[in-house]
Amino acid sequence: MPKENIADVQNALIRASEGKHLECGEIGLVYILRALAKAGRNDIIYDMILKDEHPSYLRFVNMGETTLPEFWRDDARSRNHDMMGHIMEWFFTEAAGIKSGNGFKTVTVSPSCSVFFTGFECVYNSVRGEISVKYENGAVTVSAPCNTKTI
Repeated sequence: MPKENIADVQNALIRASEGKHLECGEIGLVYILRALAKAGRNDIIYDMILKDEHPSYLRFVNMGETTLPEFWRDDARSRNHDMMGHIMEWFFTEAAGIKSGNGFKTVTVSPSCSVFFTGFECVYNSVRGEISVKYENGAVTVSAPCNTKTI
């Protein structure tokens, strides 16, 4: 898309998402999450995943699900679908702020969602080893493999 149209498209997506209601299928979900994060609207994503009714990840948890059903309904036939797991990428890259550079030779860690959480710990098993980010009482602690440069 031409650079001069990016702001208009982001604003349209934000307006469409302001009801905090996911209106997409699983194929488009990853792109919606990435676009909202890129637009700096992790608040919308946070609110979307914590709604009590579908479509919502919290609804799955409240219904006792331990894996993700095939679609946003309680009566889904199949109950083990990675495709609905795009939110995990959001937790790693946005909430914990873990971003890879050059195959994890460098790792940038900048949690952008600490305003939503009083504390969290995230562990990511990269190809170079375990990367952990802990946020507690406003302080961030990062641990990364010795063969990785952390920024």
